[in-house]
Amino acid sequence: MNMEVRAMTPEERKYSYTQDADTIRRSGCIGHLRVDMDVSGTGFFSSWDNHNAALKTQDFKDQFDEVINALRFDEQYGGILKNRSSLASCCFKTPESDFGNDREFGFRVDTEEYSYMLRLNPGKGEYAAYIYAYDRDMLDSELLPAPELMNVLVVEPGQPPYVKAIQTGLDSLYREIGTDTVQAIYPWNDPVGLICDDNGKMTGKELNRALRDEDGHIYDVVAGTFLIAGLGAEDFTSLTPEQIDKFKDVFKTPEAFINLGGRLMVVPVEEHRPSVKDKLAAMKETQKPHTAPAKKHDREVR
Repeated sequence: MNMEVRAMTPEERKYSYTQDADTIRRSGCIGHLRVDMDVSGTGFFSSWDNHNAALKTQDFKDQFDEVINALRFDEQYGGILKNRSSLASCCFKTPESDFGNDREFGFRVDTEEYSYMLRLNPGKGEYAAYIYAYDRDMLDSELLPAPELMNVLVVEPGQPPYVKAIQTGLDSLYREIGTDTVQAIYPWNDPVGLICDDNGKMTGKELNRALRDEDGHIYDVVAGTFLIAGLGAEDFTSLTPEQIDKFKDVFKTPEAFINLGGRLMVVPVEEHRPSVKDKLAAMKETQKPHTAPAKKHDREVR
């Protein structure tokens, strides 16, 4: 069995404590072993707590025993669990393992399938070790940094704009627009960009919104869904609340496009508003006389 031992990183330290139920599930925490080395410092008394019984397979149990025995008796691992004196020596020789309180020290042990997070207490009168066992792939996935998000305005054909938090990067833009070739244009003085399908018109995507100059004259039409995003120093970034309000207003009304003899006519598609006739019909409906249902009477049969 190949086994690697190293000091925990600061980000990993929380996983040597019991977490909430969602974190336990996501991180693949199988359970933890608590170790008491007795007053003499040479004992090894342990108790196990389950956290995810479904992951506690026979393969895991066999490997866990092998790992614990290696940490106790195999000198190549420094005898980290051999006794309290050996444990303390490993901790103090590895200052980066210190949790910052001169009391707790952390090590991570990795095998091919599992990871073990060791929180060690060299001081007398405390449990010597807490060993949390994890599915390695699930733990590594949980430790990945959360993706960076940005707030953009999404404008779909026939729909009012809406704000959406998406991941930064080209892959996210491709997904949102539904293409593998995006184009960014900068029609306004504001630090924002309009991101659309570079081939939207050629591939027959539905025409979406007209772009107008300062005098209100149409100079282009965007086909397919597009995004409005803020401009950072090197890449797109979140829109400010003011930018969101401004461009929501610019594109608030969906538009229809009609070809009249080779000339494109743009027609705003307003929300349906009831006509006078509809309003009168609704008033008549509410003014109909209300007839109470006839009361039922029980008749005594003689």
